[in-house]
Amino acid sequence: MKTKSTFILGFLISMTLCLAQEDSLRILPGQVSFIYPLSTSGVQSMNNRFLVSINILAGATAANEGFEVGGLANVNRFYNRGSQFAGICNVNGTSNYGAQFAGICNCTGSSSEGIQCAGICNLTNGDLKGIQAGGIANTCGRVKGFQAAGIANVSDSVEGFQVAGICNTASNVDGIQAAGIANQSGGFARVQAGGIANVARNIDGAQLAGIANVAGYVKGVQVAGIVNLCDSIDGLPVALISIVRHGGYRKWEAWGSEAFQANLSYKIGVNALYTIISLGYKTGERDNNMGLGMGLGSQRALGSNSSLDLEGHVYHISRNLYMNEDNFMYTLRLNYVQHMGDHLAVFAGPSFNMLHAVAGSDAIHIAPGYGMSTSTTSYNWKYWVGFNAGVRF
Repeated sequence: MKTKSTFILGFLISMTLCLAQEDSLRILPGQVSFIYPLSTSGVQSMNNRFLVSINILAGATAANEGFEVGGLANVNRFYNRGSQFAGICNVNGTSNYGAQFAGICNCTGSSSEGIQCAGICNLTNGDLKGIQAGGIANTCGRVKGFQAAGIANVSDSVEGFQVAGICNTASNVDGIQAAGIANQSGGFARVQAGGIANVARNIDGAQLAGIANVAGYVKGVQVAGIVNLCDSIDGLPVALISIVRHGGYRKWEAWGSEAFQANLSYKIGVNALYTIISLGYKTGERDNNMGLGMGLGSQRALGSNSSLDLEGHVYHISRNLYMNEDNFMYTLRLNYVQHMGDHLAVFAGPSFNMLHAVAGSDAIHIAPGYGMSTSTTSYNWKYWVGFNAGVRF
């Protein structure tokens, strides 16, 4: 990234290179130019600093100490310590300590400790300690303040904020990345908030995404609408599916209850919070005899060989998984688990159930004969306490 930025900046400011030093420059009240060197200071404008610089098309000076405006471009061989306004671009060979506003782009050779606002892009080859706001892109070496772009921000590292309409990318983020679509950090990141996805090598804080989070080591929390993926985590992943490569929780279960005599479940996540996908079947000749369920669970160790599981399920009840009616069963289970080695365990415990079935549907028969019943013109409800037991492997 630095190589590309250096090339672009070098091309834009190569016409302004000179051997004079900043501290040897005179400060003059002002100058007016049509296009360099057609100005009140002629070619000497490149060797002087000005409090006011008015450029009809484009002007070139050594530095701006006050106010500079250009119809097309402003070019300073060294720095800007005031305000620059240009229809197309502002270019400073060394640094910006003030405010730059351009219709297309602002370019700074070494660092910016002020404000850069451009309709398309801002380019700073060194550190940013201020604000970059670009309609399309911002790029700099290291951010110690704020970046805001309609499409993308790119930096070597961030110690502050990156906010983009589409994506942010940085090597390390000791701050916040917030993007409408995606955030990417090649190394360390504190907080990533992406509308679709976040990617980081290591997280020490939080990843928040509408669809997916991907990380190496996570110390903190991952929250995604669909999937979290990490190598290992010292914290909590929250998603429809959370995959932890090392130290994650992945189990199969076969069990039975009074509602569905045969159940198969798959659990994935971490012990503190895992996702459950279940398929249940009730014997008999009834049309609605299958349930497809999703749920969440948490396991708490009671000792070296036992634990207590609290799990909640929501089942859609149908015939052969054909979802033609709004029939649902809600189940809360509390199970005692006895571990028999690393790969086998047995469990049993009570369940608290509520069945919601369309009026006239035989899905109501999933519930046992006992329990409480209520009904409306549209739905039937059944409440009962049940029991489940099974094996985990």
